[in-house]
Amino acid sequence: MPTYTVVVDREDGYWSAVVNDLPGGAFAGLEFEALRDMPVGVRDALVDFFGNEDFTLEWIFAMPEDPGTRGSR
Repeated sequence: MPTYTVVVDREDGYWSAVVNDLPGGAFAGLEFEALRDMPVGVRDALVDFFGNEDFTLEWIFAMPEDPGTRGSR
């Protein structure tokens, strides 16, 4: 079962999720207003892409270079 990496970041008031390592060079870029909606939303998008649920997800949360900027992005 393949594992895909989801990189999560906060930008312009939205949570973004990017999955770069999809077959055929495809990628998924999704935005969410609430972080709690992201796991189901990303999984649903990938199920639509693959047509099945035969994969796992690894989550990486990008942090700002300057910790003082947290919450202001």
